[in-house]
Amino acid sequence: IQTRGQHQSRINSDFFPRLSVIFRIKIQNPSDYTTAELIKRTITMLSKKFKNQRDSILELTLLPNNQLEGYFTTAVASKECQQIIGQRQLITGLWTGNTLTFSVVYEQCGSIYSVVGNFDQEKNHIDVIGLINHQSDDATGKDCGSRYITHDTYNSIN
Repeated sequence: IQTRGQHQSRINSDFFPRLSVIFRIKIQNPSDYTTAELIKRTITMLSKKFKNQRDSILELTLLPNNQLEGYFTTAVASKECQQIIGQRQLITGLWTGNTLTFSVVYEQCGSIYSVVGNFDQEKNHIDVIGLINHQSDDATGKDCGSRYITHDTYNSIN
């Protein structure tokens, strides 16, 4: 595969599975990309594990097209929903530049944890604000006990 000059071949389909294993990337239709395009996308990818000051674990994979996926394992919970502590929950979200957002659904507790935040330049630390929203019979917002705002700092552990 040549990437010098103006000639850039399309990536060979049998080459992609090996590359995807090495970099843990998910790109649909890899044959649609030149080698240089695929390498550029690979360089911007991230797959890391983070821990916050409460010992909760965040596993993130940044995907092409600004998609984010991974897992969140909480180390804390309300007294009414202790069963979620230590459960690895799927997350989905979005990212662009050094910003990210994701949500975690705790169906068994009737709540959603939504997060917005920023990476540092090296993507080793994340500072986030989270909103925990519990189901409520009072949709007008008078039942403020159903919403909690959190602030957490995550540090890379791998």
